[in-house]
This record gives sequence, structure tokens and C-alpha cells, in this order.
Amino acid sequence: GIAAVLASLYLNLWPYHVGCNRPNTYFVVTELACFALYGLTLTGTKRVRLALWSSGLCAGAGLCLHQTALAAAAAVVLHTLYLWAGRSLVFREVLARLALFAGGWLTAVAAATAAILWTSDPALAWYAVVGFNRWYFLPGVGSSLIPPFFALELHLRVLGLPAILASATLLQPLLRRFLGGVPEQDDDAVGARPPGLLMLLWAWMLAGVYLALIGPHRRLPYFGIALPPLVMLSVHGVYLLLRSGRRIRQTQPGYHVVVGVLWFGFMMIFPLHEQMVEAGKQYYHRFVEAPDPAYLATVATVRRYAGPDDSIFVFGYDPKLYWDADRPSAIRYIGTEKAGQLGAYGQPVFDEVTGLLMAARPKVIIVSPEHFRRSPFVAGLDTSQIEAWIRSHYDPPDEERPNDLWVRQD
Repeated sequence: GIAAVLASLYLNLWPYHVGCNRPNTYFVVTELACFALYGLTLTGTKRVRLALWSSGLCAGAGLCLHQTALAAAAAVVLHTLYLWAGRSLVFREVLARLALFAGGWLTAVAAATAAILWTSDPALAWYAVVGFNRWYFLPGVGSSLIPPFFALELHLRVLGLPAILASATLLQPLLRRFLGGVPEQDDDAVGARPPGLLMLLWAWMLAGVYLALIGPHRRLPYFGIALPPLVMLSVHGVYLLLRSGRRIRQTQPGYHVVVGVLWFGFMMIFPLHEQMVEAGKQYYHRFVEAPDPAYLATVATVRRYAGPDDSIFVFGYDPKLYWDADRPSAIRYIGTEKAGQLGAYGQPVFDEVTGLLMAARPKVIIVSPEHFRRSPFVAGLDTSQIEAWIRSHYDPPDEERPNDLWVRQD
């Protein structure tokens, strides 16, 4: 029950783009499946080879969903090497296990590659998967191999409870080892824990946090990769807390258990509020709250000036406008967001957008007069060519149209 509560709260937080129809939701599933299948190989299953291959398959599928979905795979490799260092496996077995895992990983990547080549233009697919990401990950532009640990502060308000519980879970064995004392015995099944399980969770957690911190442009959603191990470790932390309370042979629970439970409830207030707010946006206010009049006016004007077969283009990033106006995009880019994300390296992308727009000549273009000077989607880019072209081929907004809607002169 505790695991279900923590998972429902912390695996559905909108700031990390999980619990919604985005890649982050699905790579959380693939990471958990990778971990679960690999865990089967540590519990004496007879189908070790199939479990290892399937675990690698899930890890490879995660990478196809997101660039940073490598945490579980890194944990599996590190844990296998840990078993070899602890002499639980001989080197030959290590190579065999890693080969099976890599085989499943490569199978998923190869299948995704084949599907892309079958359904897409190879040159465009290469640019979308490799070319753009090469710029997106450039050090100094979007990421760095040295993680900015100060960025962790951004997450503590939402993830303070699982972070503390997970940290306590990881630190408890170290403190017991260095401070001495009698090792605790598991009440349920002594010795039933798979070998090096804590090491596996350590590796998974650290790999997830590292990948989150070096994610391109330090965007908050990239921390979603660290949520599965964080939640699992925090659930075990709650178990350890309650178990320590049961060990005190008193009629009342220990003081530290009472403090822990109260603190637990206090630290859940903000994420629970976050869930309620986002649920309200999606399932309540979406249907009862009056839409923005200015936005509705823009949608209606687009539909009036552009017929069902006429294309439009919206600068910046507003896919909802295309949907509500029910008009197609003039080019393959949904806006200029990607050019702005690349900074100075975005000029070739923006120049391509400019060329495609000049060739497509959309019926309606939506861009505010101040967009090219203030918008983060084109900040620092040379926009003089597209500005001049729009002003010479499109009628500027007037009192009958929103002040950002331009109509082709013909």
C-alpha cells in the first residue's frame, strides 16, 4: 500500500512530464521493466538467459524513447561487474551475461532503426535522430559532463520526502559498518535478499541522478529518469522505519516512528497539492473554466482567413493552435522552438525554416511584431530575412485581426 501511494504521487508529477502522454511516461515503464527482469536473474530463476535478454530489450526500448534513458542499463552493467569483483561470478559468466543483455539492447535499437528507415526518408531521419541531437548535447550549449549539483535544489521542494528516505536507505548500511554494532536481521527472510541488491539500487540511483543533471539545457523533465530508483529506495526506507518501530517492545510506537510518520505526512502535502492542481487543469477546469477570449479570437480569425486546405505557420511553439484551428502546418517544423534551444547553433535550423516558409507561402502566419527581438525561441538569431519577407508578402494586422496574425496579400 505504501509503495502504491508513493508511486502514484511521485511517478505522476507533471514537472517531470511523467504520468502524461510523453516519452518520460514510457521510459519510466521500460526502466522499471529492465530492473525487474534483471532482478529475476538474481533470484534463482531457471530462465536466466531469457530474462537477461529481455532486460536488455527493455533498456534499448527506453533509449529509443529518450536520450537519457540509460540509468537502468548502467546499473545492470555495474552490478554485474560488482558480482565479478565479489567473486560471485567468474569472468566467463560475466561476459556471457553482458553479451545477452547487450543483445537485447541492440535488438530494440535495431528494430526502431528499421522502423524509421521503413517509414521515413533516411536523410531526414538521420538529421532528426543524430544531427539535431549532436548540437543539442554540445557542451556549453545544452549540457556538460560535469553535473551542476546546485541544480538539485530545484527538486527538493517536490522530492524532499523520497530524497531523504532514499538517502537514509543508502547510508544506513555504511553507518552500521563504520560505527559498528550488531547487524540487523531481516524479520521476513534472512538471507533471501539477492546478492548485491543494495549495490544495484545504489548504481541505478546514482546513474539516474547523474544523467538527469547532465541532461541537455538542464531542463526539469530530465529528472524523470531518476524517479523510479528514488521511489523504490524511499519505499524501502519506509519499511525500515516501520520495522525499527516494531522492534521496540512497547505498547506505544517509538518516538522516532511518530516523528517519522508526521514528517512523512507533512512532506507529502506539496506533491499531493501538485497532483490536485494538475488534475484540475486536465479534468475539471478544462471543461468548466471559460477559455481565454484572446486565444479564441485568434483561432476564429485563423479559420476565417485560412480555408480547410490552406496551411498556416505559428512562430514559437503552440501546437494547440494548429489543433483548435484545424489547419495544417506549412512545413515540417511545428514552430521555431528547436532553433531557439540551440542558441548560436540554431541559425542553420532557422535558415531552413525561413527557406521552407518562403517556398510554402502559408496563407496565415502568426507572429507578434516584437517576437523577433524578445522571444526566447529566436533570441540571438539573425531574423532580418524572414522579417523583411513577411512584411513584403503579408498584410499586417489591423483592428479586425489579432495583433499577431498576418495574412498573405494575394
